[in-house]
Amino acid sequence: SGLTPDRASGSLLERPEAPRFPERMGKSKGGSDGGGAGWGGGVPRVTLEQFAEALCVCSSGKARVPTSGDPESSTCFSNSTVSVSQWSDDSNVYLLHFASGAAQKDAMGRCSLFLEDLDLHGTIVEFIPTGQRGGGANYSGHNMRVADLCRFLNLLRVQAPGGKDTNDAEKALVECLVKANVMRVDKTTGEFSAAASSNCDGKKNGSTYSHSAKSPYGSEYGEYGDYSPIANESGYVIAAVAGSSDKTETRNAVLHEAMHMIWYGDGEFAERCYEFWQNDVTDEEKKTWTTFLSDLKYNTQDLELVVNELQAYMCTERQMFGGGFGSDGDGRKDSSSKQKKKGSNHESATDSLASLQKRFALKAKQWVPKPPSVGVTCKVVWQ
Repeated sequence: SGLTPDRASGSLLERPEAPRFPERMGKSKGGSDGGGAGWGGGVPRVTLEQFAEALCVCSSGKARVPTSGDPESSTCFSNSTVSVSQWSDDSNVYLLHFASGAAQKDAMGRCSLFLEDLDLHGTIVEFIPTGQRGGGANYSGHNMRVADLCRFLNLLRVQAPGGKDTNDAEKALVECLVKANVMRVDKTTGEFSAAASSNCDGKKNGSTYSHSAKSPYGSEYGEYGDYSPIANESGYVIAAVAGSSDKTETRNAVLHEAMHMIWYGDGEFAERCYEFWQNDVTDEEKKTWTTFLSDLKYNTQDLELVVNELQAYMCTERQMFGGGFGSDGDGRKDSSSKQKKKGSNHESATDSLASLQKRFALKAKQWVPKPPSVGVTCKVVWQ
C-alpha cells in the first residue's frame, strides 16, 4: 500500500548503488532477533526514525552516500538494488531500502498488483501498466507478508509471462531475503517458501486473515476459497518506502507502513479492526470507504485489504479527510486544508470519512497503547 505515487524515472541499469544506513545504527547482538528463523545475527536493526532518515535523498535526487563503517558494508544483506534491515520494535518486520523508486517499483510492483489491484489482483503481468493503470505499483509504499510474496513468485515461475519469470530487481530482493533467512528456495524444485518465524502462532504474531482467505464477516466479500490463515505459515513481513527529499512526506509514509506492520504482527488488533468494520461502520460509510479505495485502484473485494487500509489511514492521515486531525492531533481543522463547496459529493464523502476517523481513533487509542512513531514529531493522529 502507499500514500503517493513514486516520482522515480530511469531503468535498472541507471540506478546507483543501494544506499546503506548510517554508522550509528547498531547491528543485532545475535540470537533470534538478528535474523530469520533463529539466524545468528548480522541484519542491521533500526528504528523507524533511522529508517526514514536513510530514505531521504538530497535535492539532486541521488542516494545519500554511505558513511564509513556502515554496518551493512560488511554484511551480505544488501546489493546494488536493495538493503535490508530489521525493525527494532519487531524482529519479524524487515524494512527494505531500494536504490531508487524505480528499483522499488521493479522489485515489488508486480507482486503488489497481484495482491491488491482493483483490476489485476490474482494476475501475473509481464509488465506493469503505464500511468494510472499501474495502480498500487506506482505508490511510494509497499507492504506484504513474505508468504504472500512467495505465493506470487511461485505462480510467476509457473506462468512466466513473455517467457520470463523474475526480473533483475525481483531477483535482487529474493537474494537479500534468502540471505536474511526469512525466505527459502528449494534447491531441487526452485519453489519459494517463507521461513517460519520464531514466535509465529497465527494470533499474537499476525492477523488470522489473508489475501486468499474467505471473509468470515459477510457474503459480499466471499469470492475467495475456504478460510486458510496464512499467518500460521509465516510471521515475517516486509515493508518498503521510496526515498524522497521531502522529509515530512517520507516520515508520514513510513508511519503509514508501520501501522500495516502492527496489523500483521498483532492479531488482537486486527480482530478489533474487523469487529469495528462489521459493527461500527454503517453501510453508507462502507460504501464511501470502498469508493475511496477503488479510486486508488485497490481491490475492494478483499476484506483484509479493505480493513487493513482503513486502520492505516485512520491512524495516520491528517490532511486527506478534511484536515480533521491537525498537526497537534487534537481534531482541529487544519487551516491549510482546501475546503470544497457545500453540498458537493466530495465534501459529503470527506465529512463522512472524517467522522469515521475520529470514531476509529478513539477505539485505536485503547487497542494500541504504545503506537509507533517516526521520531518525536510524526505520530498517530490521537497523539
